[in-house]
Parts: sequence; C-alpha cells; structure tokens
Amino acid sequence: PTQRIAPVPNTYERLSLRGNNLQAFPAGGLADLYLLTVLNLSSCQLEGLLPRTLPPKLRSLELQDNRLSGAVDLSGSPELVSANLNQNMFSEVVANSFDGMAA
Repeated sequence: PTQRIAPVPNTYERLSLRGNNLQAFPAGGLADLYLLTVLNLSSCQLEGLLPRTLPPKLRSLELQDNRLSGAVDLSGSPELVSANLNQNMFSEVVANSFDGMAA
C-alpha cells in the first residue's frame, strides 16, 4: 500500500523527512503548512506530480532522488530561493518557474 505523509502541525517552520519511504504527498497538498520555510523530502520514493500549491512562505525545497514526474511549476512560490529537484523524472519546466529565485 502507498504510504502518505501524515498530517503535520501547521506551526512548523522546518520539516525534514529525508530518506523515509513516503511514496506520495498528502492528499490535501502542503499549502496548509503556511509557516513552513524549509522542506526536505529527498530520497523518500515520492511518485507522481508536484503538488499544485506549496507552502506560501517556502524558501528552500529539497526533493532530489525521488520518482516525481510531469511538469515543474514553481511560479506560485514567490519566497522560494532554493530548490533541488535532481534525480527525478520531470518531463518539462513551465516558463517562469524559477523567476525571482536567487541566482
């Protein structure tokens, strides 16, 4: 059976579940984690698409070494300054996805 991330208190600012066998994002997405600034879900065997909505204050996103696919669109994350999406199976990057990120 697919294991999902259990509900996380929305008061967290940093969350690292690196290396756990999670396989899927929460059904409701991650937007409710409105204080979250750092998220590390690398090496979690995550499959499927990126959630459409990420936490609004997210500044650092680590999703490397998973099985994520589809399009990368981070344009709805204006606070994001760092994203590691290496070693996934994305098919495209949506225009302007990385606008505003620190070089």
